Amino acid sequence: MNPSATEKRQELLSDQQAKAIRTRFPMFDNKAYLNSCSQGALCDLVKNSLDEHTQSWDELGSPWDLWEEKHEVARSAFAESINVCVDEVAIVPSASAGINVASAFDYRERKRVVIGEFEFPTMGQILLAQQSRGAEARFVESMNGCLSPASHAQAIDSESLLVPLTHICFMKRHRSDVAV
Repeated sequence: MNPSATEKRQELLSDQQAKAIRTRFPMFDNKAYLNSCSQGALCDLVKNSLDEHTQSWDELGSPWDLWEEKHEVARSAFAESINVCVDEVAIVPSASAGINVASAFDYRERKRVVIGEFEFPTMGQILLAQQSRGAEARFVESMNGCLSPASHAQAIDSESLLVPLTHICFMKRHRSDVAV
């Protein structure tokens, strides 16, 4: 079901909210940054965290315990924000790196991989590369420019092993409305 125009407007940020977010990205003060693929504009919080990381390296050598603790704090916070158990969350540098988990599966018994047509292209490429190992890729097509939970549910069966899904569509800018 497509949301109405009124519902779509209600989902958007106000101008004030958008401006407050933009101030967190120093680059936007003097540039229009359009490269949003693998290297987005750097938020001040991320830059500060990177600076803190390298400073700890300089001062403490390689404090793996400290870094692992921060990693687990971030993982826990994210798990809580999406209402899942922390052991369901893995932190990876990108969706492309994350989907490489597909190469670790055995496709002999269950071979189907179900993927929506709007997923980032690297995901499809990596999943299609698993065909030589027995995987069968099934692409879920959109209806009226949207992928519904019902479309995914219809494509998933007892042969399905993997259903990768990104929360925000890189192409259509909508949220995936699929229950966890």
